[in-house]
Amino acid sequence: MLAPALVLLLASLYPFLTGIYTGLTNKKLYLPDAEFIGLGNFQTLAATPLFWTALTNTLVYTVLAVLIQLPLGMGIAL
Repeated sequence: MLAPALVLLLASLYPFLTGIYTGLTNKKLYLPDAEFIGLGNFQTLAATPLFWTALTNTLVYTVLAVLIQLPLGMGIAL
């Protein structure tokens, strides 16, 4: 049981750490060099109105989907 868990952990760890590295640098996929910029990418993202619109749309869609599908699924299951 331990070996599959370790394989899953190692397979998940690399993309997770790569994502953190990419988020904290100005890494471009087509350039080999990257410069550490800290939370600059996230500050830029938070200052973009389109991000907040997309986040609001996602949250509304999620809440509506759960509020419709959960009672419907429970009702069908009964």
